[in-house]
Amino acid sequence: MPNSHPQVHILGAGLAGLTLSQSLKKHSIPFIIYNKTPSPPHHNYGITLHSSTTSLLSLLLDTPLQDLRQKICIDSFRAHCGKLEGILRSSLGSEIKWSHKAKEIIMVGVGKTVVWKDSHLPPLKIKDLVVDTTGVHSPLHLKITAQPPKVLPFVVFRGTRNISKEV
Repeated sequence: MPNSHPQVHILGAGLAGLTLSQSLKKHSIPFIIYNKTPSPPHHNYGITLHSSTTSLLSLLLDTPLQDLRQKICIDSFRAHCGKLEGILRSSLGSEIKWSHKAKEIIMVGVGKTVVWKDSHLPPLKIKDLVVDTTGVHSPLHLKITAQPPKVLPFVVFRGTRNISKEV
């Protein structure tokens, strides 16, 4: 029986794109991920995960919660981003297309054409769904929405900066 779901084209193989792809895979929905880098990045920083998020990831990945925590957790609330991405990426293989940096998405009627920055790659004509997980500050997102993201009145520290104690 052929799959009745349309194929989902995901732009970006970061945490959002990889988590989405794992969820689609679990529900037997076909997908392809396109990422701009030629190979997986080697992130070496911690991210904060709420315990409910870790529990949901455990269910999504069919991995016992304690095993997942041992593989990715730095302490009780931070996870190693690179290790988490590696686990999310480990069962995907050929579904990730590396060196595919989208330059723009042209929308015509119900169809979309993704034009790649590398002109040697042919444009991708899509009738199905395209999901941009490259982030709200990406140039592609700004082209799609035609407006800058709303700046929120608080600060989030990503963990890659040193903050002096005098601040």
